[in-house]
Amino acid sequence: MKPAVWRLLVAGLLFFGWIGWLVYLTTTLQHAVVLSRPQLLAADLDVIAWIDEDPQEHGPSGMVKVKAVFWAREESDRDIETKTIAVDNLPEISKDDGWEGPKEYILPLQRAGGKEKAVYRVAPIPRSPGYGREGPPRIYPATADARRQLQKIRAGEWE
Repeated sequence: MKPAVWRLLVAGLLFFGWIGWLVYLTTTLQHAVVLSRPQLLAADLDVIAWIDEDPQEHGPSGMVKVKAVFWAREESDRDIETKTIAVDNLPEISKDDGWEGPKEYILPLQRAGGKEKAVYRVAPIPRSPGYGREGPPRIYPATADARRQLQKIRAGEWE
């Protein structure tokens, strides 16, 4: 055979091998969770909480069981650890915004209301360059990778 035919066969084999590798990766790797740095930096506190499903709405319940307060702007917000709190806009969260069913999530919360009666909301994604409007509030599954990202963001380590 001519050298040009050999080169074409080798190039074709490499191309289809690469496409096969990409198909393998897309079918076997899990969806990576990427935390929104602007959303977390705009939040008043970050909590890891268990969210149950609302049986009527088939979405997240408005009440969450706080497992840990990861970070709080004010020290007085740390007292909600191990308590059940109401989060006003949580029932509005959809599958597109991070809801995956009942389990532990990272919630960037903003405080609304006074000191006596604290009301919490999931912080929306603030306006940022390339994203000209305020984004929806998002929640994140509390995976080991997501917790590492949260730790890096709060430690001020930029990737």
